[in-house]
Amino acid sequence: MATIKLPLGKLSPEKKIELATTIHSAMSGNSHYPEPSPPLDSLISTVEELNQAITHTTQVRQQSIFDEPALLSPEEVIAKSVRIHKQSKIATACQEDFEDKLDAILAQLASYVEKASGGDNSKILSAGMC
Repeated sequence: MATIKLPLGKLSPEKKIELATTIHSAMSGNSHYPEPSPPLDSLISTVEELNQAITHTTQVRQQSIFDEPALLSPEEVIAKSVRIHKQSKIATACQEDFEDKLDAILAQLASYVEKASGGDNSKILSAGMC
């Protein structure tokens, strides 16, 4: 019986999104998997949430203390630097939470596919997994 081992620990968040999108496309309407658990809607909504979190984190990290045209006092520079650092930490934590959520959904789907396929490699591949 074939087992599914998704290399989630080795994938960047963007690559996980690609994998999840591939799996979503492959499993949608796939007669081997009539009732995926968890539902594919939860997969795609988590992909969208992670994508938004990545975008937000990138925007926060690109902030600069020099974005404002006015000259800042040393105290204002320090305060702004601290604020940007805190925002970056919060955005990164949020992104990691959505990444963990996607990992959990992908692991649950892999387990479902493994059971539903009976270990048949061709059925597993038809779900976008290997």
